Amino acid sequence: MRADNYGNFPDNWGTFQFIGRSVFELRGEVARRMGNAFLFFRILMCVQGGRYGRLTPLLVDLPRNKETVDIIVLIIGTQGE
Repeated sequence: MRADNYGNFPDNWGTFQFIGRSVFELRGEVARRMGNAFLFFRILMCVQGGRYGRLTPLLVDLPRNKETVDIIVLIIGTQGE
């Protein structure tokens, strides 16, 4: 999902299945799905522990499991970031 300019995000989560563990490849997939590959280096992906948990930047590769991971995407240089 993509946060708005105030750092808020909607309740209607967009979903897709990603096969792999690479954060680099995940960032590329998110940029493609957002419709702008030029955003690749401006995307900040965060994970959140629970609905109201603190956002933590996703910097390391994903774990080796098939658990669902909620990722919040912020665009560097926007008000929400």
